[in-house]
Amino acid sequence: WHKMNPPQPTPAAGISQPGFAYDAVNRVFVLFGSQSQTDPRTWIYDLPKNRWRVLPIDRHPPAEKSCPVLAADTRNGIVLCNVRGDDGLQTWALDVARQKWTRLELDHQPDDSGSRNRVLLYLPDENLFVLENRTKEEQQIWTFRWAEAPPRPARPGDLRVTTQPGGATLTWQPPSRGPRLRYNIYRARGERPWDVEFNQVAKELRAATFKDAGLPEGEVYCYRVRGVDPQGNEGPPSKGEF
Repeated sequence: WHKMNPPQPTPAAGISQPGFAYDAVNRVFVLFGSQSQTDPRTWIYDLPKNRWRVLPIDRHPPAEKSCPVLAADTRNGIVLCNVRGDDGLQTWALDVARQKWTRLELDHQPDDSGSRNRVLLYLPDENLFVLENRTKEEQQIWTFRWAEAPPRPARPGDLRVTTQPGGATLTWQPPSRGPRLRYNIYRARGERPWDVEFNQVAKELRAATFKDAGLPEGEVYCYRVRGVDPQGNEGPPSKGEF
C-alpha cells in the first residue's frame, strides 16, 4: 500500500459510503454522493497525476444521503449509477469525456430498498451490468445493457521480463480465445507504475515476444503489453513487469 496524499481539493474526509468506480476507458476514478452526507459534486481522480478535480456539471443524480452505487462500462465508456431518489430508485449514466450526467427513463426500475442494500457490477465479457438488490420481501438480481458493442481484445497473460546486459526480453501468453491478435508494447522508466508515463516502443507485433535493446545499466523499467484485434482496437494492458 502507498498513501498518495493528493493536493487539495479532495473529497471530504470520512465520507460515508460514496459511489466509487474506476472508468477504464477514460482512466480515472469516479466518486459521487454518500449514504449519510450531502455532496452534489462529481469527483474525478487521476492516479498518474495524483490529483482530484470536480467535473463542472449542473445536472446530477440525487445527492442528499442518496447512497449511490456505481460501475463502469468498459466497452461503451459510461459510468452507471443506481441511486435513491424521492420517487424510489433511479438510474443515471455519466459520460466522463462529455462531462454530463443523464437520467435514464426506463420501463422498469429496480424496486426500492434500503441505504446499503445494493451492489452494482459490470461484466465485460457479457457487456452487462448486474445489480443485486435486497428489498424487505426478497433478494433480487437485475441486469442492464447500455448498448451493443463488440468485446475489446482480451488481456495478454503471464508477462515475463528477462534482463541481460543492455536490454530485456519480454514474453507473454496470447489469449486462449478470440481472434488472433497483434501486440503493442509500452515502456516506462521508474519504480512506481502508477506514477510514470508509458510510451509505445513497438507496434503490432505478430509474435508473443519482444527484445528491448539499448537500455542503460542501473535503470528500472516497467512494461505493458496490449493486444490489437484485426479492426485495430486495442485491449486492456497486461500487468506490469519491472
